[in-house]
Amino acid sequence: LVDRPYAILSFAHGPGPVPDYKTWKRDGFIAAGKSLVANGLAPVIVGGKADEVEAAALADSIGEGAVSLAGRTSLAQLAAVIQGAELLIGVDSGPVHLAAALGVPVIGLYGPTDPAVTGPHGDNNIVLRKELPCAPCRVPNCDGRPCITGISPEEVISATEKLLAKNTKIPRKA
Repeated sequence: LVDRPYAILSFAHGPGPVPDYKTWKRDGFIAAGKSLVANGLAPVIVGGKADEVEAAALADSIGEGAVSLAGRTSLAQLAAVIQGAELLIGVDSGPVHLAAALGVPVIGLYGPTDPAVTGPHGDNNIVLRKELPCAPCRVPNCDGRPCITGISPEEVISATEKLLAKNTKIPRKA
């Protein structure tokens, strides 16, 4: 896999086409990935077979040791990869719940679904979402999806640093 501590980026939702209404911006994942690198972690991108091209492009954009495993793991292998991670940053999807169940710290990016119902449970998780009067709506064709696209890369990076400071086994950079 990688020869140093790593964190997972989970941008996809599982088999089939990625529903746009649950998708966070690509530039946000790139910024989060670069922040992981700055914190001494290798970004490992997970996804299904249908996500291979986008995951490879994301890894290339992050650079500096980012690796894509999209389409290359079974469910059992994915669980093992997640279990070895320092944390997982991901959209409302199976890997988020798997990480939380395995005790891996999670930053869950939520939009039109209600994290109180479908969010990761536990004290080691941070859920980010823009609170809007219309959310949660579960409407798949919302214009602009401000509940999830409004989450800034800075918010994710701040949450990442908070979880790393609390949980990581690797020394922090000064």
